[in-house]
Amino acid sequence: MIFCHKMLLLYYSISVLSASLHEKYSFPLYTINSVWYDDNGNLTTMQSLRGGVKIFLMAYTGCEAACPLLIEEILKIDKFFNKDGKVNVSFVYFSIDPENDTPARLREYREKNGLSRAKWTLLTSDENTVRELAAVLGFKMKKDARGYSHSNLLTVINQSGLIMHQQHEINQIQTEATIEGIKQVLSE
Repeated sequence: MIFCHKMLLLYYSISVLSASLHEKYSFPLYTINSVWYDDNGNLTTMQSLRGGVKIFLMAYTGCEAACPLLIEEILKIDKFFNKDGKVNVSFVYFSIDPENDTPARLREYREKNGLSRAKWTLLTSDENTVRELAAVLGFKMKKDARGYSHSNLLTVINQSGLIMHQQHEINQIQTEATIEGIKQVLSE
């Protein structure tokens, strides 16, 4: 089982390295066999996230630098796509800090930031599961005395769980490129 999973990760890594920014990745993330817990403490699997266009975000609630800016970028995207009560794009927040980001802490974070249940799924898991997803997404992180140093990464996932676009910086040009990437996914 472990060998098979490592081979799958190796295959994905090779396909990511060989793909250009605009090519579609061939690894469906919903096939990853991992367990997460939402902000109500309910068990969630990657498979249960299937369906609809999603933006995956890896962050942590104690972050005072990049993570709030990433949430702001997602809220801009949300305003662009989710109008008139219709949810066209939803968001999945994967905590990188399983020690502190308990379901109760995620629930507080949801309330503090006004993240609606209709659009947002907030998840936590154990350190190995977090690191596995980070490796698959190309998300880099390192824990230090102040918290975590980490990538600024938004990942657009299509209905099948394929990575369709990644935004690696926090700026208007990158966000506009992400919006264009989402438009393309929604038109398929």
